[in-house]
Amino acid sequence: MNSDIKAALAVAGAIGMLATAHGALASMEKSDLKKITGQPLKSLMVGASVTESYAGVKSHLIEEFSDDGTWQKIGTRAPLYGSYEILKDKICVEYPKNTKSCRFVYKSTANGKFYTRVVGREPSVAVEIAIDKVK
Repeated sequence: MNSDIKAALAVAGAIGMLATAHGALASMEKSDLKKITGQPLKSLMVGASVTESYAGVKSHLIEEFSDDGTWQKIGTRAPLYGSYEILKDKICVEYPKNTKSCRFVYKSTANGKFYTRVVGREPSVAVEIAIDKVK
C-alpha cells in the first residue's frame, strides 16, 4: 500500500473517530447533564488537573488549576501559563495575550462522568473530562 493511500486511510479514521465522539455527545440528553455551580464548582476545580477525552481517547494536554489561582496547560509545544477565576456558574481562564475563555462544567446523572462546554461557542458540544487533584 503506498503512502498516499495510508495517509488517506489515517485521515478517514480520524474523521470517523471525531464523528463518533460528536454523535455520542450530541445524543446525550441535556437533562442528563447537571451544571456544577458555586462552592461545589470551586471545590472540584481548585487544585485540580483536567484532561479532555475524545471518543474515549484521553488527550495528551493537561490543564492544572493551582490553589493560588494560577493555571497552566502542559503538553503543548511550550507550556501555557495564566490565571483563572471561578465565577458563579463557570470557570474562566486568562492566558497569554489577554485571551480569556470561560466554560461550564457538568456531571452526567446517567454515567457519573464530568463534561465541559465553552461559553459562547456554537455549536457547543459537551466534551468529556477527567478531573484529578494535583498532588
